Amino acid sequence: MTTLEHTALRSAGSTGDTPQVRNRIAVLLNLVLFAGVVAAAVAVADAALVLATGSRALALWAFVLLGVQAVSFFGLVIALGVCTWLPRRLLCGVLLASLAVQAVVDQVKGAHLDALDVAERATILIFDTIVDWPASQALPVLLASLGLLLVWGMGVGFLRQRAGASGFLLSAEELASAERPGRPVFAILADTRQGAAAYLAKAFVIAILPTLAFASTLWVVLAATGENLPHSGLAEFLEYPFPVVFGFAVIAAPIIETLLLWLVLVAVRWLSGGRVLVTAAVVGAITGLAHLSNDWMNALAVSWTFFVQALVFMAWEKRSRWRALGMVVALHAANNFFVVVLIFGPDLFRIF
Repeated sequence: MTTLEHTALRSAGSTGDTPQVRNRIAVLLNLVLFAGVVAAAVAVADAALVLATGSRALALWAFVLLGVQAVSFFGLVIALGVCTWLPRRLLCGVLLASLAVQAVVDQVKGAHLDALDVAERATILIFDTIVDWPASQALPVLLASLGLLLVWGMGVGFLRQRAGASGFLLSAEELASAERPGRPVFAILADTRQGAAAYLAKAFVIAILPTLAFASTLWVVLAATGENLPHSGLAEFLEYPFPVVFGFAVIAAPIIETLLLWLVLVAVRWLSGGRVLVTAAVVGAITGLAHLSNDWMNALAVSWTFFVQALVFMAWEKRSRWRALGMVVALHAANNFFVVVLIFGPDLFRIF
């Protein structure tokens, strides 16, 4: 067993495994599920009201509920990383599907911003697309919101069925019975005995979910305080044709940045005396600072993904340095492709 696996198992034995903590986590999970369903239902009602009467009476409520959902979602992602007894596969599936559909809803609401260039649109306050979207978009928004409600409804229903829920709220015992207990996150990343595809899928979820949770929470906080999103150097880059964007973000950047990560990791690991988690944390912080030229939100968000990539490299390096580099490049490419499509989707497919 590796040092990383030992660390993970020790932390799992002391965190998130008492009845009191389990009950609190169950309350948080119920809050996330309830907020997701209610927020989707209010979004549907808001679009229907705008379509029927032009009234925006529910717009502010939709924004408030999205904020509650974002904050509770961020807390749940942390719990998923710590608590091995939670039904991770089911919950990650529901969360990722809902985020994807929510992105579609936001794209439809923001269709009126198409007249702006990508750089201007990237700094638009999220409040403008949640509350002040044009009434002419009411029907598309209604259809997209119905899809979001369907995802949440089916996801919660399936989870309740697997857990054998007997009441309105899911108990910690019911949640624990929905799936076989998993392994600590660090133990998953340290296990290179599984197939490369399965490993990459798990590493991708571990890298992307906390990043999305952090970004969505921060966006809502900025909107609530009246602040614009920070200007990003990435926005101007997306003005280039799709082949250029794809080639750089999904092919060139992962290769170049993985080689740089490798060099930084070797130096940091030597200075830290070979301590795995310390090395990964310092590498994540350094690479995050290197992304400050884009914007501070991007720098904070990518710190976690590079932390995960450093752990992936050190795990696979025990088998082969070239294999370790290949796994990190593949994970980095998947992260970049997913995030760029999720945030800037329609703009990527303009081929000049």
